[in-house]
Amino acid sequence: MKTVLIYVLSSKKDPYRKMIDTAMETWDAEPLDGTRTVYYTGRPVGGDTGRILSFHVPDELNFVGRITLTAFAHALRHWQFDYLARPNISCYVRKKTLLDHCQSLPDRGVMQGIVALPTYHCQVQRPFMWGGGQYIFSHDVVEDLVGQQAKWRHTLMEDVAMSELAQDCGHTLSNGKMCSINKTDSGWNVLSYGGKPGFDFTEWSDVAKADDQFYFRCKHDPDRSVDELVMRELKLHLP
Repeated sequence: MKTVLIYVLSSKKDPYRKMIDTAMETWDAEPLDGTRTVYYTGRPVGGDTGRILSFHVPDELNFVGRITLTAFAHALRHWQFDYLARPNISCYVRKKTLLDHCQSLPDRGVMQGIVALPTYHCQVQRPFMWGGGQYIFSHDVVEDLVGQQAKWRHTLMEDVAMSELAQDCGHTLSNGKMCSINKTDSGWNVLSYGGKPGFDFTEWSDVAKADDQFYFRCKHDPDRSVDELVMRELKLHLP
């Protein structure tokens, strides 16, 4: 079996620290053979466990690239894995569906997510992989990102900089799939990127129709407590 390290970009700041607990109580409540889940953060360092790591990097948006590179280097030193799945803490992960998906991926050269158009305003001419769409990397891609980190452009947003470096290393960005759960005036919406079409719903039992998805983005910017509500409903209603 090919193995997956689920390495969650996290933070100890509010509301994200509580979201780590929510993840552990919902989608990451039970262990699954072939996977390991670790949540990584920047400073403050301390209070780490086998599942939460902190690194000596400022926990600020413009340092996310440095936090990620430090975390990836740590993963390469300490764990064996075939693929590194990198969701954000506002993402609900169906671990078994993710693990099954990875069994069919090539052994090398995998950088999969949601490919977006170039961001010309920052003088980037190539497509990039949107961070909100989550990622899957094969082991060799993680090695290349860490090995060539001196070329990482920290003046760019992390997702753009990572995509640029991966392409400089000869890797091709490829579309995978994910979906976003969005609150609407009349209920909820599943916005699908790849896989089955999205849909509107009012009864949470209907969310099971998105049975081919493994990444569910739960981020609701107007009220981040909604993230927790969505994760708990997904835990109850997803197969």
